Amino acid sequence: MIRIERVTKSYGEKQVLKGVSLHIQRGETLALLGINGAGKSTLIKILSGLISFEAGAVSIDTTPYKEFFSKGDNKARIGIVPQEMALYESLTTAQNIHFWGSLYGLSSKAVAERMTYYLGVLGLEAVKNKKLHTLSIGQQKIISLLCGILHEPDILFLDEPTVGIDIIHKEKIYAFIQELKLKDITIIYTTHNFSEIPRICDQVAILKDGIISDYGTEQELIAKYQLHHAVEVTVDTPVLDTEGLSEAIPQVAFYQKAATCLAWGGRDATSLLPKIIALVQSKGYKVVDVHIHQPTLENIFIEAHI
Repeated sequence: MIRIERVTKSYGEKQVLKGVSLHIQRGETLALLGINGAGKSTLIKILSGLISFEAGAVSIDTTPYKEFFSKGDNKARIGIVPQEMALYESLTTAQNIHFWGSLYGLSSKAVAERMTYYLGVLGLEAVKNKKLHTLSIGQQKIISLLCGILHEPDILFLDEPTVGIDIIHKEKIYAFIQELKLKDITIIYTTHNFSEIPRICDQVAILKDGIISDYGTEQELIAKYQLHHAVEVTVDTPVLDTEGLSEAIPQVAFYQKAATCLAWGGRDATSLLPKIIALVQSKGYKVVDVHIHQPTLENIFIEAHI
């Protein structure tokens, strides 16, 4: 769907993108991660046709970049939902939606039909005729998302769509994005909330020092960095003597977290859980609880920037 080959981009003497290469499949939801200033916004502006680049190549649906964006109809295949609110507070929800629909060239009838459908899906029928400034931040964010997909684009850029909103409205946005995924829309998603990525995204790309430093699924990246898992076993009575526990399973490191909590950490800790349980029971302890700590995308991101 989108092929990016060795793309560079500078602002004055500062080179922001230093040879970015990335292939995004049709219908894929990609998490584009990076620290502030890493170049995420620059890359999104390039892919949405807002700015040009100096070197490299970009193609969309096998069509070269300049040729793709020289056709007006192709621009309507792209949707953008910026982090900053791009709506008019003095207008009602319906007026905002009609305004953005008209910019996409949709007829009033088409806008009305899609507005009714999407407000129904999102449970926001009641705010249709309310002015935007009277709505909560969460409601405004959802309306902004609605305006960005009103023309039913093939490619959608979502720039931190859940930042600053409550969990109820976040859940609505997550559910709505899942509905969009069913429509085979290619989504590029930026966020600093790593916990939401596994719920939404198929692949993860980390932008660092002007290049894509890492790419893959969450589990592929965990395997690449060989991040450690931890297994905590709570037993029925305090453990006063750990002899026979600390060296029994050499693949993992043993430590006593509390009087009744024993822990083993290491890359293979999770797969060794049956052996760990059997060891604890062989020492005469009754297992009352087991807790597994798995590496997360946040751990991966930190490792990638150390």
